[in-house]
Amino acid sequence: GYSHDQFLGKELWEIGLLRDEEASREAFRTLRETGSIRYEHLPLRSKGGKHQDVEFVSNVYVENDRQVVQCNIRDITERSRLQRQVQEQTAALADLDRRKDEFLATLAHELRNPLAPIRNSLHILRLTTSGDPATEQVCEMIEFVLYRKEGAMRLERGQIGRASCRE
Repeated sequence: GYSHDQFLGKELWEIGLLRDEEASREAFRTLRETGSIRYEHLPLRSKGGKHQDVEFVSNVYVENDRQVVQCNIRDITERSRLQRQVQEQTAALADLDRRKDEFLATLAHELRNPLAPIRNSLHILRLTTSGDPATEQVCEMIEFVLYRKEGAMRLERGQIGRASCRE
């Protein structure tokens, strides 16, 4: 890092906070007009050449009947890194959620396909064994299970676009 004396009396553009002398002058005009300025994510190079994101806050106040400018420079490199990480993780989670919805929709479709032949077989069984109480009871149990499974696979689209299984 830099010592206090290395910053004292320097223009903002001389310490690498603003692009150039004109940007520094514009910042100073804004500071005089509003009494404060704040910049986030300004690139600053350390003495060793390492890039750091900094937050720059400057305020004007009166001390012994003189206007004084106080500048605070805070290293926000870690905060910036964490913010980027949160954004990346949020995007990854949104992608996983979308893929989960696609998987559930595909799964429901694939599971529904084999149920149709079973339902048709039940219908044929009833036609060929009409009146047999034992066969009818078995058909009703199979039909109950079929309708229950079909209900479990039914996907509903909610208002927020998320899919959920319903039994």
